[in-house]
Amino acid sequence: MIKKISNSTFQIAERLSKLEHDIFETSWDKETINKKINLGEFVYWIFEVDKNFIGYSAIHLTGNEIHLLGIGVSINYRKLEIGKELLTEVLRYFNESIYTKILLEVRESNTSAIKLYESMGFVKYGIRRNYYKNEDGLLYFLEKINV
Repeated sequence: MIKKISNSTFQIAERLSKLEHDIFETSWDKETINKKINLGEFVYWIFEVDKNFIGYSAIHLTGNEIHLLGIGVSINYRKLEIGKELLTEVLRYFNESIYTKILLEVRESNTSAIKLYESMGFVKYGIRRNYYKNEDGLLYFLEKINV
């Protein structure tokens, strides 16, 4: 089940930070997550199974753009299209919002994420050399038409 997190507590932020770290070995710290959610700058969606957070998507709202901070799914739940469901929630939010563009970076080796983004209409527009530790980041965007 997917839940939108637009208000946070330190307990929720700690769980989000731990989930992100477990998936990617890096994460925002719980204080930043808690503060940014409660200020309305970050929005998270979590995929929950038996009250356990097993997947998430997160965005940063800035100006007229949305920056996709990440989408991740715990290793035991991959290949079940949970990432696609989470991205669909982000796109639903985007389509109903005042924001005109979504931007993201993805590791060039993350072919499954690249396929997902491209299948949902994202377009590659550039490369950030060594954006990740020893790896380039590919830049993608999705823009509303007739805004």
